[in-house]
Amino acid sequence: MNIVNYIIVQAGGKGSRMGRLTRNKPKALVPVGNLPMIMHLFRKYPDKKFIVIGDYLYDVLDKYLHKFAEVDYQLVCGQGKNGTCAGMRDAISLVPFGERFMVIWCDLILPENYEIPESDSNIIGISKEFPCRWKYENGVFSEEQSQEHGVAGCFIFTDKSYLLDVPEEGEFVRWLKG
Repeated sequence: MNIVNYIIVQAGGKGSRMGRLTRNKPKALVPVGNLPMIMHLFRKYPDKKFIVIGDYLYDVLDKYLHKFAEVDYQLVCGQGKNGTCAGMRDAISLVPFGERFMVIWCDLILPENYEIPESDSNIIGISKEFPCRWKYENGVFSEEQSQEHGVAGCFIFTDKSYLLDVPEEGEFVRWLKG
């Protein structure tokens, strides 16, 4: 069975469009339904090993996770680097070779009925309910807003070998496009 044991959470965002909500905390700790965004993932997958990438207000995230996270996690620092690739290389280094794993943005709250698909292929999560900045259709990425084919910020890889040359910074989806 091709299960996912590791989940890399890109939680480094400042959430600048969220204004005052992120003045004193990173976007991952902004509550949705009275629960910080990142905690939705922890509750959905309590048996997984999480690798959390922090950046903006890293110390706040570190203290919060230390006190409240009831899952197996490691925190990776992406400070000093820009974009969704920040910290990704360090996070990937913590996933053993041959392990299938998920990469997900902290602000993507998966539906209750979502199940990690079983597959021998890499998977790109596509939105059908909300607009995304990137589109993936017919095997091609394009920087074009889409609600039906939007890249939702959830990826499943069969092995970390696909990401060994991920850059230190920049946009993850733009890099995948290349």
